[in-house]
Amino acid sequence: MKDRIFGIILVCLLIGSLATALAFHTFKKQSEVLAQETETWYVDDDFIDDPANHKWNTIEEALDNANDGDIVIVYDGTYQEHVTLDKSVTLQTTEAATIDGGGTLSTVTIAADGCIVSGFSITGSGSHLGESAGMRIDSDYNTVSGNTIGGNKQDGILLNGSYNTITNNLISENKGSGLYMDWGYENTIEGNTILGNEDYGIYLSGQGNILRDNVMSANGRNFGIYYYGYNDVDTSNTVDGKPIYYLVGEQDEVIDSESNAGCVIVIDSENIVIEGLTFTNNDNGIYLCRCSDSTVQNCTISGNERGLYLRDSHNNALCSNHIEDNSTGIMLIDSDANLISGNTVQHNEDGISLDEAYDSVIENNEVLDNDSTAIDLWDS
Repeated sequence: MKDRIFGIILVCLLIGSLATALAFHTFKKQSEVLAQETETWYVDDDFIDDPANHKWNTIEEALDNANDGDIVIVYDGTYQEHVTLDKSVTLQTTEAATIDGGGTLSTVTIAADGCIVSGFSITGSGSHLGESAGMRIDSDYNTVSGNTIGGNKQDGILLNGSYNTITNNLISENKGSGLYMDWGYENTIEGNTILGNEDYGIYLSGQGNILRDNVMSANGRNFGIYYYGYNDVDTSNTVDGKPIYYLVGEQDEVIDSESNAGCVIVIDSENIVIEGLTFTNNDNGIYLCRCSDSTVQNCTISGNERGLYLRDSHNNALCSNHIEDNSTGIMLIDSDANLISGNTVQHNEDGISLDEAYDSVIENNEVLDNDSTAIDLWDS
């Protein structure tokens, strides 16, 4: 009986080994076929279309004829067209070719997963908010590198995907934001220079995104986030030459003048002290979300959308700060038992605004010359 069982086991093992070998052989052959089928297409605005030799006059014609895994190489020139990558292809130029959308739609749209776009000058998008961009990314696992993206009527890059890598691009002088992430997970945004865009430099909405070595300067608002986000943003990212401090789940930290912080975002943290700093030109100068027992004191906060913003945060003290020329000086939403004391809040659109914020103390503040409201208590 034991010999029979052993024989059955041996046969099963042999069958399994053969099946594994066959599967590996099939995978290898499929890979070889795919490798053999990968083709390179060439685009030059001086070409006469020559499909037999893989030569095309426009980028879109080459993309229409390409297959997944193919490479499209674009020679020098200005290509007045809208380009859509709806297959997993590599689109590259070694001669800094320009793609110009002529002021309508998105100039380049990445609709398929696994694309690469590198080396281009991308300009001339339309002005439709939330839809048009120099480059619109609606898919995942793409790489966008080494491009110059500027002169668009809306965002430089509009990102609606996940697991993308956006690296070493120059994004400047766009009418919207440099890089606007509408929503996305685990994107890597690294080494980009983002200058002189009329709205945000980078606006971040999503979770698990990684930001490294991005330089934001002279944008309408350099850096912003939507509500909250568990993202990995370290101090290698700068706003007007100062590092971003983005703390998640921290406690007992002090961020003072030695840090030279240009923007502070603190999420799910307690006993954080922020003092003696100057914050300007961001979505929020200082933002505390779900924080407690923290202190903001002796800071100068100006030229932001919201100077000092607390959301769902409790038992914090905001004391002796100078807050001016923001859209809203101090804003508290769903935040209870906070102390607002000894601040100068002036020349903002709204001075101090509380929305569903209970049991707070507002005392000894100078609230002067704000355009709309001095102190607004909404359902508080």
